[in-house]
Amino acid sequence: MRRFGIYLLMALLCLVVVYLFISLVILISGIKKDVGSKSITAIKLPVTDSVTLAPDDKSNFTSPIAAVLTPLEYNIRIFPLLVQDETGSFNAKCETEITVKSNRNTLRIPVNIRNIHIQDAFVLDFYTRKPLEIKTVYWDKQNDIYLIHMEQPLNASHMYILRYIYSLKINKGGIGLYWESYVESLNRTRYSIISNLSPNYARTVFPCYDEPGFKTPFRVTIGRNNTTRTHSNSKIKITKDMKGMPGFVWDTYTKTVPMSTYLLAIMVTDFDNYTVTEENRFGHTIYGRSSILPYTKYTSTMVTKLVPIIEDLTGFHYELEQLDLMVVSDLKYAAMETWGLITFHESSCVVIQDLTSQSSLKHYATIAAHEVALQWFGNLVTPLSWSYVWLKEGFSMFFAYISMNLVEPSWDIDELFLKDSTEALTADALDNTYALLTPLKNTSGPIDIFHHILYIKSNSIVNMMYNFVGKDIFMDCIRNYIRAYAYGSAEQEHLWKIFDNVLSQQQVFPDHLSMTEIMHSWTYQHGFPILQINRNVHTGTIHLIQDRFHHDGPREESREMWHIPISWATQLNPQFNETKPKLWFSTKQMMINETSLRSAVLSDHWIFFNLKQTGFYRVNYDNGNWQLLFNDYKNFPPVIRAQIISDIFAMASGGFLDYNIAFHGASKLQSEISLIVWDIAITALKPIQVHFYNTSGFQQLMNILVDNVFRYVVNYTITNSHDEILNYACMVGNVECSRKALNYLRQRTSGKLELGVPKHLTYWVYCAGIRSGTDTDWYKLMDLYENNTLDKDPMTHGLGCYKKSSFLEKYLDRLTIDGRVTRELFLALLSVAANPYGARVALNYCEHHWNLIEDYGNESNTNLIGLITSLSNSLNTKEDLEVLKSLNVTKADEVKALKNAITKVHNNIMWGHRYKAAVGIAINSILHHTHLSS
Repeated sequence: MRRFGIYLLMALLCLVVVYLFISLVILISGIKKDVGSKSITAIKLPVTDSVTLAPDDKSNFTSPIAAVLTPLEYNIRIFPLLVQDETGSFNAKCETEITVKSNRNTLRIPVNIRNIHIQDAFVLDFYTRKPLEIKTVYWDKQNDIYLIHMEQPLNASHMYILRYIYSLKINKGGIGLYWESYVESLNRTRYSIISNLSPNYARTVFPCYDEPGFKTPFRVTIGRNNTTRTHSNSKIKITKDMKGMPGFVWDTYTKTVPMSTYLLAIMVTDFDNYTVTEENRFGHTIYGRSSILPYTKYTSTMVTKLVPIIEDLTGFHYELEQLDLMVVSDLKYAAMETWGLITFHESSCVVIQDLTSQSSLKHYATIAAHEVALQWFGNLVTPLSWSYVWLKEGFSMFFAYISMNLVEPSWDIDELFLKDSTEALTADALDNTYALLTPLKNTSGPIDIFHHILYIKSNSIVNMMYNFVGKDIFMDCIRNYIRAYAYGSAEQEHLWKIFDNVLSQQQVFPDHLSMTEIMHSWTYQHGFPILQINRNVHTGTIHLIQDRFHHDGPREESREMWHIPISWATQLNPQFNETKPKLWFSTKQMMINETSLRSAVLSDHWIFFNLKQTGFYRVNYDNGNWQLLFNDYKNFPPVIRAQIISDIFAMASGGFLDYNIAFHGASKLQSEISLIVWDIAITALKPIQVHFYNTSGFQQLMNILVDNVFRYVVNYTITNSHDEILNYACMVGNVECSRKALNYLRQRTSGKLELGVPKHLTYWVYCAGIRSGTDTDWYKLMDLYENNTLDKDPMTHGLGCYKKSSFLEKYLDRLTIDGRVTRELFLALLSVAANPYGARVALNYCEHHWNLIEDYGNESNTNLIGLITSLSNSLNTKEDLEVLKSLNVTKADEVKALKNAITKVHNNIMWGHRYKAAVGIAINSILHHTHLSS
C-alpha cells in the first residue's frame, strides 16, 4: 500500500506539471493571436558568430546596441514554475514588451539576451499597435545580441513596441534568476526563486538593453500559486486569478521609477517576515527563513537608522515607497543593492547577541551601510557604463563609513579609512593592477571588473578628495551632483565639471590646476606614487621626488606623474588632523623651503607627511628622519603609528629602505596595545612570516613583540574579542597564548566543557590549541569531531591547524568520502591551505583532486577564489609555482584568481632571493643589540 501511495503521488505530480504546461501553451497561444502572422514563428533562426552594428562615435555606451534604439519602458510578465524538471532545474514562461524610440532609420533591432529560448517575437507600431513585417532574425551568442531584421526600416524618432515570448531555465548559482531551497521544521524542502541581475545578468531573464546607463520604468507581473508570495521593487498594485488555472494568481506591481536593468527584482518565496519602523517613516519589511529572522535585527535596525542619515548627507529624500530586506542562503555576493529590496546573504547579516565580536559587528554594519548608500550612488545616480563602476562603489563606500560613524561614534572613522587605504596600497603595488577607469569594449559574458581592490581603492580616492577640497565644498558638490543626475546616469567628467564650477569661485587649488586635471591623474593611471622625502640638514630645505611605487622596487622607465596633495606635521606643530594640503606636487621633483619645515629640519626634529594617509600614496624619508620618528613613536596617535609601521615595511619590501631600519621601527611594537596598529602590523609581517615561520629567530622576536598586546586582548570582554591578534600570538609561539588555548582545548576534549568553548573563542581555541598540542591532542579532537555536532565548523578548521604534514594528509584523506568533496572537506582544505605547515599538503591535494573540488564548487555554488588565494599566501618555491600553474581552473573569476595567485607565489620566490638573508641578519641584530627583552 505504501508503494502504491508513492506511485499515486508521483502520478498526480506529473498530471499537475502537464496541466500547467498545457495551460501556459493556451495562455501563450492567446498572446500570439493578437498580432496575426507578422511574427518570427515561421522564420529559421540562424546562429551567427557576430553581428556587425554601425558604430556611433558619439555614444559613451560599451555596447553597440546603444546607437540604434533607446528603451522607454519595460513590461515584463513572468511565471516561474516551482516544479523541478528532469535536470533539476525550474522553468519560467515569460513575455516582455519593450517600448523603444528609434534613434535613426534602421532595418535592424538588436537586444541583449543570453540563455533565453525565444519562441516568438513581434514588432508593433506604438501608436497604431499594427504589427510590422519581420524579414529574418539572428542570434549572436558570442556577443549576447538577438537581432531582428525588418522588411521596412523603422523611422527615426518614432516609437515602437518589441514583444518577445520566451522561456528560460532557472538553475542554482546565486546569479541571474535562480532557485534556492531549505528544509523546514516538518522536514519538507521548500523552494524559492531569487533574482540577482548585477552586473549583466538581466539579459538572462528578459530581452533588454543591458547597460547601466539605460534607465527606464518597469511594469512587472509575476505568477505564483496561492501558498507563496512574490516580491519586486515596488508595491503590489493588484492581484488577479489566472484564467483556467485554479489556485494560481498574477501579482501586478506599480510602475517603478526609471532604473537600470541590473536592479530589477523578481522573486517568489514563502518566507516569514517582520517589520521595523522609524518615527514618521514607512516601515522596512525583512523576509527570510523563520529560523534566521531573529538574528537579523541588528542589520534591519542599522538600515532604519542609516536611511535618514544618508538622506541628510546627500540632501535627497529616498522617494521609493519601500526599502525592504530579503535574506537568502544563496547569493553570489555578500549583498545586492536591488532598488527597494536589498538582498543579503544570510552569512552577511546574522548577529547573535553577546556572541558576535566587535570586528564582526563592524563588518555587518559596513555591508548594510554600503547597500543603503548604493540606493543613492548607483541606483538613483547610475554610472553611464560599467567603465565608471568606481563612481558608485567609491562614493557608496565613503558614505557608508561617514554614516556608520554617525550611528556608532565610538568606531574611529580614521581607522576604517586607514585599513582600506593600507590594503588597497598593498594590492595596487602589484604589476597586475589596473586603473580605476578601465574602458570596457565588450559587455557580453561575465564582466571582470568587480574586484575587492576596486572597492577599497575607490573609497580611498574619494576620501582623498574629501580631505583636499574640504568637507563643506565636497558635500555641496555631491548634493549638486545628486540633484543634477537623479534618476539618470553620469560619467566621471560630469562630476568633475560640477566640482570645477564650484571650485572656480574658491581659492582651493593653484591657478594651473582643476579638479578635472587632478582626478585624471588618479583615475586613468595604474598604481599610485611614492613620495621620497630627503632633508638637507644644513639648509633646512626638503627635496621631494615622486615615482610610481612598485612592490619589488623602482623601474627605470617609470613616466607616471600624479597631482599629489601634500600635507605635513612637525615635532613642534603636531597637528595631525589638519589633513587639507599645504601644497600640490605635480612634477617629478620639487624643492620646499617652507618656514615650519625648515625650522624642524635645522632643529633636528622629525617631519611627517601625508597625515592619516588621506592621500593615496606611500611616503619614504631619509634614514635620519625615520630614526627621529622612531624616537618619538609613543607620542603619536594610533593612526599615525599604524601608518609608520605600514610604510616602513612597504619601503623595505620595495627596496627603498634597509630591513634593519624597518625592524628597528617594528621593535616599538613591544609596548604597543592599539588594535589598529597591530592590525596593520600583522598584515605587514605576514608576507615575511611565509619565509620564517619555522625559524627560531623570527619566532622569538615576534613572541617578544606580541606578548604585551596578547595579554591586553585576551582579557577583553566577549563583544570586544580580537581574533587576529589572538591567532597571530599563538602562530608565532607566544608561550602564554599557547598555554591558554591548549588548556581550553584539553578541557573540551576531556568533557569538562560539555557546552562547548565560549563562542567568541572557538576558532582560536581549536586552531591555536591544536597547533600547540601533541599527537594525542589531535586524535582526541578528531574523535570528538566525529562524535559531536557542537562547534563542528570550528573543530573542522582547528584540525587543519596542526604542524605535522602527515597528520594533515591523513585528515584530508579521511574526509574524502566516496571520491566526493563535501562541505566539511572543503572547510578543512581551506584551513590546511592557510596553515604555513600545511600549504603544500593542500596544494598536493588540489593537484590530484581539482576536478572533484570544482564539482563541489559548481554543485554548492561555492566560490573557489578563497582557496586559491590561501594557497598562494604560504608558497614560495619554484616547485610550488609549477604545481599551481597546472591546476585546471575553468571559471572566469577563478582563472583570474589563479593568475593573481601565480603572481603572488612568483613574488614570494623573488622576495626570498632578494631579502631573506638580509632579514635574517636584521632579526638577529634586533634580538642581540637592542633593549628588547622576553
